[in-house]
Amino acid sequence: MSETKLIKTARSKGYQIARKTTWEEVFHQILFNEVEPVLNKLQKPYFLYDYPATLASLSKKKKNDPRFAERFEVFLAGIELGNCFSELIDSNEQKSRFQKELSERKIKGMTEYSIDNELIKALSSGMPEVAGIAVGIDRLIMLAGNFENISDTLFFPAKELFDLKEG
Repeated sequence: MSETKLIKTARSKGYQIARKTTWEEVFHQILFNEVEPVLNKLQKPYFLYDYPATLASLSKKKKNDPRFAERFEVFLAGIELGNCFSELIDSNEQKSRFQKELSERKIKGMTEYSIDNELIKALSSGMPEVAGIAVGIDRLIMLAGNFENISDTLFFPAKELFDLKEG
């Protein structure tokens, strides 16, 4: 969805969009407030796929439509169980993506991180095609134990270690 159409859709749903609000921020507002609550009510697995390539900096772009990444997330009972993608193995493209992200962080006044040159070097040496899925044990425990909050599955929840204000 184009930035213009996404912003128009968000505004029609009552979201307050500032001039400096990014496409990614609007996308996440809609995903977290409109899509994920529906997934919370479903008792069978669901897969979200065709993520925008801009939201998958380590993923390969789809050959048939490079606007999207070869990435999906699997949800069950509203819990994101896993994130899967085909690894981007082109060192030049990965470096370019990192540089773009760094530039965007600078513009937004966000914390800047150095580019992972070790990863770029490893990719430059050549890697086979690879994909994987990260499934969190904490999320499986949430599902099996019927926990509503992921912190209930942790040995050292952040709220016990830090003075976090609950919102």
